Amino acid sequence: MFDIYALHEKTFDELFVAAGQPRAHYARLFERLSTLSAAELRHRQSAANLSFLFQGITFTVYGERQQGIDRVFPFDLLPRIIAAQEWMRLERGLAQRLQALNHFLYDIYHEGKIFNDHIVPRDLVFSSHHYRTQMRNVDVPHNVYVSIAGVDLIRDGEGTYRVLEDNLRVPSGVSYMLANRQVTQRVFPGLFARYGVRPISHYGTSLLHTLRSLAPSHIEQPNIVLLTPGVYNSAYYEHTLLARQMGIPLVEGRDLICHKNVVFMRTIAGLRRVDVIYRRIDDDYIDPLTFRKDSNLGVAGVFNAYRAGNVVIANAVGTGVADDKAIYAYVPKMIRYYLSEEPIIENVETFLLEDKLQRDHVLANLDKLVVKAVGEAGGYGMLIGPHSTAAERAEFADLIRANPRNYIAQPTLSLSCAPCFIDDHFESRHIDLRPFVLTGADGSNITPGGLTRVALKRGSLVVNSSQGGGRVAGVKTHGFWSNTMMLSRVADNLYWMGRYLERAEHLLRLLKVGQDMQFDLQAATIGWAWQRIVASLHLPALEVIDDYALVNKLVLDRELSSSILSSVRSARDNARQVREQISTEMWEQLNRLYLELSSVDLQAHWDDNIFEFFQAQLRELYLFEGITNSTLSHGAGWQFLQIGRLIERAGNTVMLLDFYADDWQEHGDTPRQYLNWVMLLRDCTAFEAYCKVYSADLQFPQIVEFLLLNTEFPHAVHHALLSVKQSLDQIASTTATDRNTRLYRLVGRLTAKLRYADVQEILAEELHQYLLDVRQTCDNIHAVIYDTYIGYPIDEMLPAYV
Repeated sequence: MFDIYALHEKTFDELFVAAGQPRAHYARLFERLSTLSAAELRHRQSAANLSFLFQGITFTVYGERQQGIDRVFPFDLLPRIIAAQEWMRLERGLAQRLQALNHFLYDIYHEGKIFNDHIVPRDLVFSSHHYRTQMRNVDVPHNVYVSIAGVDLIRDGEGTYRVLEDNLRVPSGVSYMLANRQVTQRVFPGLFARYGVRPISHYGTSLLHTLRSLAPSHIEQPNIVLLTPGVYNSAYYEHTLLARQMGIPLVEGRDLICHKNVVFMRTIAGLRRVDVIYRRIDDDYIDPLTFRKDSNLGVAGVFNAYRAGNVVIANAVGTGVADDKAIYAYVPKMIRYYLSEEPIIENVETFLLEDKLQRDHVLANLDKLVVKAVGEAGGYGMLIGPHSTAAERAEFADLIRANPRNYIAQPTLSLSCAPCFIDDHFESRHIDLRPFVLTGADGSNITPGGLTRVALKRGSLVVNSSQGGGRVAGVKTHGFWSNTMMLSRVADNLYWMGRYLERAEHLLRLLKVGQDMQFDLQAATIGWAWQRIVASLHLPALEVIDDYALVNKLVLDRELSSSILSSVRSARDNARQVREQISTEMWEQLNRLYLELSSVDLQAHWDDNIFEFFQAQLRELYLFEGITNSTLSHGAGWQFLQIGRLIERAGNTVMLLDFYADDWQEHGDTPRQYLNWVMLLRDCTAFEAYCKVYSADLQFPQIVEFLLLNTEFPHAVHHALLSVKQSLDQIASTTATDRNTRLYRLVGRLTAKLRYADVQEILAEELHQYLLDVRQTCDNIHAVIYDTYIGYPIDEMLPAYV
């Protein structure tokens, strides 16, 4: 498959020295690839893509929102290998660069020595969009402004590594590095071990250590959170992954509150102080009181708390000034000025367009140069001269003349290339490398390898994460999270995830039983069987033409909020909000269920295997429940998920009993009712369990007693509420809150009412009213859970913490 692979003149190829001759550190990989057919590689690429899909490893390209938030991150099959000697030099160069940049940031916000000594122009820094006057004379812990950095490296035509740009505000991509490594290990099992590739799985631990090192020294166990803009952010998957790997809360602005220059987060145990914020929000949006007033993403007052030294923000506010592509040109001078050393990794030659001579040169050579806006993310606001049209060059010339400070220019470098598996053959594509650097109180730590970005289009020089694909880069070697800290929002999402999944399971069971019982019902009553399902759920009358249309609506209608697809989608939406809290296996199973269900054509199943379809979907839901019980710690999160399931289950069972009670009151326990009672029991998966207690003598009073008052059967109302009480006890024991008295009274009264109830007395009085009271109390329990743990008034909580 390498027969048609073309090496480009004056371009460094990562794998080949010459045609068919691999570099020494690629020899084993080349040998392994040569043994694989196109079909086998295609199969492995497909397996990798499916793995990314089901894991929900996604990235949003802004401006393409119509594609939704589930755009799978492009992944190239072939790993990149970096020799140990090369990497050692890069490590030294990256540590040197970050040390100088941190000195620079401290200097420009304090004495400004670099201005006074005429190394960097004062006006250039002060005119940067990301320079924050609010940071003047603000001290940051250990003078570490940049704790997390992503530095973009390229190789020029001679194979020399150069820094293309620094990413110092909220650098992204590390999650794709981790995911790519994991998937590549699955695609090429054993290859990594034979190569002796340095591990990167410890990144979460290293990041947590870095953040802890920046916390105030008097706090032994700092509370650290990761602040995300939310689920619609392009890198939300990364935020969830890092929060999960560090074991810290993933918070949104609405989860935090500032009071007297102290930051708190709303948890199920009340307000808890926050000591360190790893922010993934740009400066502009982090505090509407200090920066953009229209921001709904940040936390009002957090900057004052930061300036007062009561909370640490990483990366520090104002680091973006060193992201400026014009200031990037001065980093080699910074290294010489602050460290008295020569740069280990050089910059790419850069033209600063405020200088008239350089500007005139650039304007005269736009067809040969790359022009970049100084504050844009990579891949945006660019002109690649050799690939541009005359009209595009004319437009950029006007932009440069109007605002020369906003642009820099660089030579059009021939970025190094590597083989990519495309359309059953290997094709040369341009690549870069983004290593990740952590800097804490004890210095810098560079994660081995990094993320290699691949140009999606042949010949394209745009390889940024926002517009390119990715592959793993491996370096070849030489030879408190606690239940009391659970966010109220997280508890809310887990609770509703449980309710939606139970709702989907209940409806699936009704449909499966209804389909199965058609063989015993007369033809005239088959349609009635479907319609009674709608009635038993207390749904509004659905205008449908026939049985198929009705079932299709109940299963797949996206507009019907109670359809199975809508319930699974809602559960998945809630799971997405708390991905850092649930296990990877839970997310993959739920995501897989949603993706498969959303692509179903029910007509294909209707005539031949509709029963099996229902059964298969139920198995997937049962599997999710089993995975949850096996992989999720049975702490507060698990308890809230269970409470949601159980409250929903109790309500559904009560509605079913109420619906069938009308038949009993009209016809009694006559032989014609036998199939009705079979359906009722099977709707609750209770037929076999009932028969073990009462034999096959189906009498409605006994069925009521079993489904309402039994304490051992999982779908019985009494058992569900006793389990709710147990879960609430577990939550209360960890939150130590005295605000749950009302909740205890409600649950206690209802369980006592069921414990001491006599079915004959219930039937002799008014079954409908009794069931209505039970259901109303369940609704009240739901409301009080919210008042106690999720939506409590913040003002009442603040005095205890100030």
